[in-house]
Amino acid sequence: MITTTELLEQYLLIVAEPVHGESEESVSLLHRTDWVKIMIVRNAQSSESCSIEVEITLPPCIIEPLKNDVDSHNRTARQFIEDTISHFEYLLRLEDAGLALGILSAEGIWSASLEVGSCPAEEFFEALIPPSDS
Repeated sequence: MITTTELLEQYLLIVAEPVHGESEESVSLLHRTDWVKIMIVRNAQSSESCSIEVEITLPPCIIEPLKNDVDSHNRTARQFIEDTISHFEYLLRLEDAGLALGILSAEGIWSASLEVGSCPAEEFFEALIPPSDS
């Protein structure tokens, strides 16, 4: 599991790099799990500010109810549901930390984003730490 300090250090490395290429926008991966992708989006025209984007998508999962070994399947299904709930609660914590929420239901993407002009405090990066994957 990633720590607050590791997230902050990775953020500082990303924003210290110049925006390369001819595109107007640079997207760098800050952290990724099976459920969560945290990105830093920078504009070539405005290198002083950036956007922190968090996307949550459900990982591929098929758990069909079976007549035999019901307990095992129920445990697996229950764990997936509990992980889904913990990631939705994570989104609400991100909103509490000042990020704006977004939903693309057709694509199955839930997101949170924040424009920052300077490096956020280390406590902010604590809020970015996603739930651990089971």
